[in-house]
Amino acid sequence: MALKLNRDDTINLIRIYEQYECLWNCRKESYRNSGLKEKAWEEIANYFDTDVHEMKKKIKYLRTAYVAELRKLEEWKRKAPNSTEIYQPKLYYYNDFNYLSSTIVMRRREFIEDDEDNDDEISLKKEDSYDEVNFL
Repeated sequence: MALKLNRDDTINLIRIYEQYECLWNCRKESYRNSGLKEKAWEEIANYFDTDVHEMKKKIKYLRTAYVAELRKLEEWKRKAPNSTEIYQPKLYYYNDFNYLSSTIVMRRREFIEDDEDNDDEISLKKEDSYDEVNFL
């Protein structure tokens, strides 16, 4: 059964997760310590009275939603660099997850697009996107 948290508990989870840099900060030596990471997951899961698997799923969901909002924000900036309007992220916990910004990098992706008019022609489309360097 999926872990359900109210707004306050979600923000509390994000703040607790931030304290365990071994789980999200790939620039720290502790990130490579699997024993330390497992202990951290157990502590967080115990705090919320759930199991590690459910806690990992919840964090993955929250991080994925955060990265999606980050993509929207960057796309807005790219498409309208001189606009006076600013995209406002919709996630209530967006600012609480900003500490993750050091683990998310901009990458260029190439997608193959089929040209509907000509079946023999394929074009490459480059697109900016955010990917998480490290995820759970």
